[in-house]
Amino acid sequence: MIDFYATRLLTALVCSAWLASVSATAVPQNVVTSLLAHAELVRQGSVPAPPAGVQDMQWQQLYPANWKPGKFWINWVLASCKMMTPKPQAS
Repeated sequence: MIDFYATRLLTALVCSAWLASVSATAVPQNVVTSLLAHAELVRQGSVPAPPAGVQDMQWQQLYPANWKPGKFWINWVLASCKMMTPKPQAS
């Protein structure tokens, strides 16, 4: 069992050292910025203008202000825990 954890630790150390060396030799920022700017220009040229009367909206405007998607999951987890909790047996 110790060999398993030692292997995992060694793998994590080697991967982190490799990722550090790769990120140090990453593409210069000005090249990335230039590619992103070019991609945005291509996107703008390939997307037709909306018809008259169509409003451009952000994603945040499409759902209600009080909408909390995480609340459903919290309630679901709490309900699941209540269903799995053993009930005391009357003797």
